[in-house]
Amino acid sequence: MLDTPISDFLGDQDLLKFSGDATVQEAAQAMADRHVGTVLVCEGDDLVGIITERDILERVVAQGNDPATTALKFVMTPDPVGITLDRSILAAVFSMRDQGTRHLVVKDGGKTAGILSVRDLLRSLVNQAMNDRKMVEDLWQGFPV
Repeated sequence: MLDTPISDFLGDQDLLKFSGDATVQEAAQAMADRHVGTVLVCEGDDLVGIITERDILERVVAQGNDPATTALKFVMTPDPVGITLDRSILAAVFSMRDQGTRHLVVKDGGKTAGILSVRDLLRSLVNQAMNDRKMVEDLWQGFPV
C-alpha cells in the first residue's frame, strides 16, 4: 500500500474552497456540514492558503478571536505544503512527518487535485490490515487442526 501512487489513492474529491475574506465561522460550518477537516483558501483560481480544524482551535478559539468576525486570510496557513499526484503514499507520509503537518495539498500540474490527510492514510492502513487479517483467517480455515 505504501508504494501506491497518490493518484490511485486519492479518488474524486469535492474540495471545500473559500475566499480569504470569508469568516472562520462560515468555513467551520461548511466543514461540519461536509464532515471534512480542511478548507482551501483561494483568490480566484489561485490557492493562497489552507485552514484546518487545528488552525481554528489554536489560532482562533484558543486566542479568544471571534470566529464570526475573523477572516480566513488572517488565520490560514499561507502557501501550504504540497505533493504531486505521481508521488507515493510513503513519500506523502514522510512529507507530513518532515513538515509537521497533517494535511497535504495534492497537485496535478498547477492545479489542486485534492487534499491528503493523516486521517485518510490511517483509515486506509487499518482497512488494509483488516483485509489482510481476514485473508489469513480464511486461509487458516483450510488447514487441518
